[in-house]
This record gives sequence, structure tokens and C-alpha cells, in this order.
Amino acid sequence: MKKASIILPTIFLLVVVVVIRFVPRTSWSPDGRLVLIAVVGFVLLIAYIRILLSYRNKKKVEAELKEMEYIRNRCPKCLKPWAKIEDRSECLGKERETQLKTVHETDSTYNDKGILLETTKRTKQIPIVRYTYTYRYFYHCKYCGYEWNEELWITK
Repeated sequence: MKKASIILPTIFLLVVVVVIRFVPRTSWSPDGRLVLIAVVGFVLLIAYIRILLSYRNKKKVEAELKEMEYIRNRCPKCLKPWAKIEDRSECLGKERETQLKTVHETDSTYNDKGILLETTKRTKQIPIVRYTYTYRYFYHCKYCGYEWNEELWITK
């Protein structure tokens, strides 16, 4: 944010100096020079506003993530933030799931001269295997000592 607030006005000043210094008066009337400076200033202003908006959105997302982290890491009994400490975890199991995916294929046959002789369309069933792992995590609160566990499913 600080870089954008310094860099964009500096670029604008450099453009103004370059236009005044190096653009000959014969090719531009004084009004034309002012129009060029105004256009460059307008473009840089739009860029500056876009940077400000993206910075604002970034701060909003960071605040939401921090709030989610606050809720996710608190004790369910005393509700104090950042109280969750992981004691251990264990894998409860692994499930294998097979699904069939339908794929449409087209085969073409050509002769020596590159002329299409025949086209064959077919469908295939391709098995897709997914594994779902189930984990159980054990936690305790560092403030009140309350113990709890949570289950997590990960699909690969």
C-alpha cells in the first residue's frame, strides 16, 4: 500500500517532466500537452483506485480468516480463543470408492493421401478410484483442561 502511494505520484511527476521537457512545442500545442498530462494523470488515478480497492479487499479477507481461526481454535466449553492444543491423532480407516466415468472417443481412419475413410464413435467406461481417509484428532483446552475430539474426512 505504501509503495503504491509513493510510486504512482512519482510516475505521474516523471511523465509530466518528460512531456514538458521532451515533447516539442511544434508538434503539440500547449493545450495538447495539457490534455496528454491529464490523460496520463487520469489513467494513473484509475490504477491507484484499483490498488486501493484490492488492498481493502485483502484486509477484509485477512480479517475474515482471522475470525475463522479465532472460532476454529477456541475451547467448546470455556469459549476462550486459541485454547485448542492437539494431543494426538489416529487414522480410523480408509475407504475405497470406485466410480465409472463415461468417456466418448472418436477414431478416424485415413488413406495414404490423407482422405478420411471412416469415423468410428464409441463410449468407454473408465473406473475412477477415490480413497477417503478418516482421522480422529484429540484436543484439550490449555485454560480449563476440557478434552474433546473431532473427526476429519480427507478424500484423495
